[in-house]
Amino acid sequence: MRYDGKPLFECVQCLMCICRQLPPYGHFTVGLDYVFDYIIDARKVKDDLGETITLPEAVFLSCFENLGERSEERRVGKEC
Repeated sequence: MRYDGKPLFECVQCLMCICRQLPPYGHFTVGLDYVFDYIIDARKVKDDLGETITLPEAVFLSCFENLGERSEERRVGKEC
């Protein structure tokens, strides 16, 4: 689909994880999938309220399982 010659949607790669245990902060639900990003010694995870929560690597690894990349079609300019 295009608008004024520009695509409205693009295929993006999102890093996904699943919550296996509630972390000590943020608003998460066990069993739901979340988008995350790697940073040095930590992970940034978008919680149920849409807030980006920075979790130390040890906390992330104890509470989330990395599901790898998922391809999704998103509106142009919208983040994962």
